[in-house]
Amino acid sequence: MNNSISNLKKLISFNNRKILIIHGSNSFKYFLDRSIIKNFLKNNKIQYFKKKKEYPEINELKKLIINYKKFKPDILISVGGGSVIDYLKLCVKLSDSKNIDKSIEKNLIHTKKKTFISSYITTAGSGAECTKFSVVYKKSKKFSYVGEHVLRNHYIYDREAIKNLPKKLRASCAFDTFAQCFESLLSLSSNNQSIKYASRGLAQSNKCLIDYVTKPNNLNVSKMIRATIYSGKAINISKTNAPHAFSYPFTYFFGINHGSAVALNFLQIIDYMYKKKNFSKNKIYIEKRFKLIFKILNVKNFRSLKQKLKNILIKCKIQKKNLIKRSKINNNLLKIINNINIERLSNCPVTICRADMVKIVKKFD
Repeated sequence: MNNSISNLKKLISFNNRKILIIHGSNSFKYFLDRSIIKNFLKNNKIQYFKKKKEYPEINELKKLIINYKKFKPDILISVGGGSVIDYLKLCVKLSDSKNIDKSIEKNLIHTKKKTFISSYITTAGSGAECTKFSVVYKKSKKFSYVGEHVLRNHYIYDREAIKNLPKKLRASCAFDTFAQCFESLLSLSSNNQSIKYASRGLAQSNKCLIDYVTKPNNLNVSKMIRATIYSGKAINISKTNAPHAFSYPFTYFFGINHGSAVALNFLQIIDYMYKKKNFSKNKIYIEKRFKLIFKILNVKNFRSLKQKLKNILIKCKIQKKNLIKRSKINNNLLKIINNINIERLSNCPVTICRADMVKIVKKFD
C-alpha cells in the first residue's frame, strides 16, 4: 500500500502500543512536526533509534537489533530514505539470528515475529520500499541481503519533505531512480515485467528529473515518486549492474551520497558498454536495449544519448569533477578497484576487466 501523509488511518488506529522508530536526521523534523503524527505518538510508548552512518553498516545494525529485541515493539517504523528502510528490513529479517555476520554472508532469514511494519518515506530515489533487497556494509564490503519482502504492510510518502530536501540530496536521489531504470533495461537478469517497469520509470524520471532537482513543486514531486516506485519494482526483478557496482567504494570510503556515487562513473561506463558491444556475445541484446532507451529518452542515436546524459549531470551538478578530485582517485585507486561490487558487475552485458575498470575510474569527462 502506498499512501500520502493524509491517509494514516491504519497507523492512527493503534493506541497503547510499543513503537520503535528508526530515523536519520535530514528530514525527520517533517515527521515530528505533523499534527497527525503528534496525536499518534502521544498515545503510544515510543523509542527512537537514530542512524549515524551514511550507509547501512553492520555494527550499527547490531545495535539496532539489540534495541529491537530488548524493547520488543509492536510496530516498527522507518522515517527517511533508502538507508533507514534497509535497516528496517534487516532488523526484522535478522532479529532472531544468533550470528548476524554469518546470516548476512549466507543470506539466512530467521525471524518469525509478526511486527507491524511501516515506512515513512522522505526521499524519492532508491525505491527500497518496493524491493526484497537490503544493502549492508561489513567493513568495506557491500552485501545485498535478499529475503522475503517485509514492507507489504504500509508505506507513506511525505511529499512536503521530499520537495524540501536539500538540492544536493534531491539530485542524488533523483539520479538514483533514473540510473536504476536505465541499468535495469540493460541488466542480464531483466525480463518482460522488469522491462515494463523500467521503461515507465525511465520515461517518468526523464520528464521530471531536472525540474524536480532545480525547481521542485507538488507536480514534479508526485511524478518523481511514481518514477521511484517503478524503479524499485524493476530492480527488484533485474537488479542493477555496472554503474551501481562502481558506486559502492565511493560511498563507503569518501562519503559521497549513493545516487551521486552512481552518477560519478555513469557516463564513462555507458560509453564503454556501447563501444564494447561489438566484442560481446550479447551484441544483439545490447543493441536492442539501447534502441529501446533511445526511444524512451527521445534521442536519435548514442551520440545524442551521451549529450542528454551530460546535460542531466551538468544541470544536477553531479559531474565527476564536482564530486571528487583526481588526486583522491589516484591516491586511492587500488582501494577503489578492489571494492567494486562483483555481484552487480555480473549483471552487465559486457565484460569489464580490471584494466578497463582502472581506465573508467580515472577518466574525467
